[in-house]
Amino acid sequence: MRGWTLALLWWGLWFVLGVHSLRPPAAKPMNSDMGQFSAARAFRHVETLASANRTVGTRHHGRSRRYIAAEMGALGWVIRLQPALYPMGAFAGQYVQLTNLEARLLRPGPEILVSAHYDSVATGPGAGDDAAGVAAMIEVARILSARPDPPAVRMVFTDAEELGLLGMKAYAAQDGIFDNVRAAINIEGRGARGPSLLFETSPNNQDLIDAFAQAPVPVGNSTAYEVYRNLPNDTDFSVLRDAGVPGVNFSFIGGFLHYHTAIDTPENLSVRSLQHHGEMILSMIDGLSSGDLDEDAPNVVFFSLPGGLVGRYPSVLALPLAIVALLLTIGACIHQKRSAKD
Repeated sequence: MRGWTLALLWWGLWFVLGVHSLRPPAAKPMNSDMGQFSAARAFRHVETLASANRTVGTRHHGRSRRYIAAEMGALGWVIRLQPALYPMGAFAGQYVQLTNLEARLLRPGPEILVSAHYDSVATGPGAGDDAAGVAAMIEVARILSARPDPPAVRMVFTDAEELGLLGMKAYAAQDGIFDNVRAAINIEGRGARGPSLLFETSPNNQDLIDAFAQAPVPVGNSTAYEVYRNLPNDTDFSVLRDAGVPGVNFSFIGGFLHYHTAIDTPENLSVRSLQHHGEMILSMIDGLSSGDLDEDAPNVVFFSLPGGLVGRYPSVLALPLAIVALLLTIGACIHQKRSAKD
């Protein structure tokens, strides 16, 4: 019995550590070090943006765009607006007047592109979807602006995502727009709380996962993407991926009943989730800014482990390992049955 007890205690400890590792980091207060991401500072942007719904064409939609432009401009980023009359694919002859906002920290070398959409559905103010992503980007922009030697970063605040990814489609339609982009980081929100989960990557993702593994609290797994790709809705990252831009896609999914509803409000948004968004953006920017990504790198299966570790192995081993696991399970069942007869 002692061996079984020790085994149960061991696995129980790993379970507790695993659950704890899935918790977002504690939110940093307003008076925290100015070189660090502070959810309290970012939350002010969420309150402004999510004070009403930001459906394309509404008054608050336009106010939100002007607010983002003013905040980013004040931080010294170069602002470019991209107005576009873009067709709605499901409705022949109907077009949407949208305006994307691009902000660049002009530095030599390939850029890291960070994106989130600033519009919302008509049924709610979109604190999680996607004011949290926009607010995190503004706070990250503040930190990068204060660095003596920041990397080259481009931030794209897309419009009309809720109408079919129209803003990112219009952005991607510009000739050569991604020529100087090394990698992309897309930020989404499908709920109101939980960790900022890496749930999707581009193909040949080994270098991307290596950068992800350097984050203070890396949370994600390949299984999440298998679930996501069977859901009916896409994100702006789908456009980036199809355009051949290597990158990663993050979202929190806890409290999913808030998604696209009137209760997706700042009051219901977890500041810990906002903190994790910001820390993941900063960490991925730093990790991806140094060194080129190998276009021929293998795909890896990845998963979070206790203690902030990331397990990974080449995807070509997925089937053999599954077969081995199945054979071991069958063998264990046969052994158990024989033991019962003895």
